[in-house]
Amino acid sequence: MRLARYSFDSRMTLTVYRSGQKHELWGRTADIGEGGVAATISDALEIGEVASLRLSLGQKIVTVRAVVRFQRGHFCGFQFLTMTEEQRKLIASDCEQLRPTPIVKTITFKPSDG
Repeated sequence: MRLARYSFDSRMTLTVYRSGQKHELWGRTADIGEGGVAATISDALEIGEVASLRLSLGQKIVTVRAVVRFQRGHFCGFQFLTMTEEQRKLIASDCEQLRPTPIVKTITFKPSDG
């Protein structure tokens, strides 16, 4: 089941570890939901890569671990991995204040025979 997504335009920062080295990146969110966030990131990430995300929600900064589930160029979809109950409630509360992201369906047209 896909959770609802909401338009969310905000700067974010993230930390990833590659070959034992800490890398600090930044990005711009596109949407958020109770299960994750989508954003354009300053460096390409790999599907399955885990990051620590820092998001501004209202007056609070939330830091949450997430895994890259979708990647196209620098645009990534992250699934939240571990959250406290307080973080979960804060994200849910913020989502209630945001505009839902429209669901876009792809329609494939077959060539006509005539």
